[in-house]
Amino acid sequence: MNKQQLKITIFSILSIIMFSPESFSFGSPKPKKPITRKPSSGSPKGNPPRYALGDKALSYNFKRGGAWYNSLKSKLNGSYLTSRSTADILNMCPRYNKLNNSARADFWISVFDALAYAESGHNPKTAYKESFGVVSRGLLQISHGSANGHRGYCAGSTSSNLHNPYKNLGCGVTIMTHQLQSRGQLLTQPSHYYWSVLNPQKNTGGYMRFRNRLAFLKWRGNPWPKACQ
Repeated sequence: MNKQQLKITIFSILSIIMFSPESFSFGSPKPKKPITRKPSSGSPKGNPPRYALGDKALSYNFKRGGAWYNSLKSKLNGSYLTSRSTADILNMCPRYNKLNNSARADFWISVFDALAYAESGHNPKTAYKESFGVVSRGLLQISHGSANGHRGYCAGSTSSNLHNPYKNLGCGVTIMTHQLQSRGQLLTQPSHYYWSVLNPQKNTGGYMRFRNRLAFLKWRGNPWPKACQ
């Protein structure tokens, strides 16, 4: 093979390599397959329910170890609420009757978290003048007059201290206790006992906020007890 033939042969080989479909293509190159990482065993799966994330700076207080969580836990442990179950509670938490007292308290803390989200967006400073003239205040939107009518943790309530989250939540525990004693329901219908957001038939928008937040807490598993399911 002379030099001219050798040059032609080398050029042919290079042309095949350079212009093969694998090494040359028109347009954009194929995107690389994204790398997927499995979530850690403690991470919730999927995306959180929409419209229920709340104010992170405030709602953090309801998580295990948070200030509002600890305050509620001390009031709920061994309370009337953790010693009773209702049909709607069992619908939300099918294994409620098998939970220990601490896990039941976590269930109720989740309820109060969702209730505060629906009522005030977790903002203790919230005040709302109702159509009938009464001003509802704080996390759970409790009026001064209503609070003093329930005694218990509500005793000594004022228009000012109902904006204190600990006082407001404690009063909420008392009102919720009276609700279960009177109605035997968490979701009161056809008429509500105190919080209209717990009445699916009347305050549909407020109830949806409550339900969506509760769904988020179930997804997160904090403070919602995973043993419910």
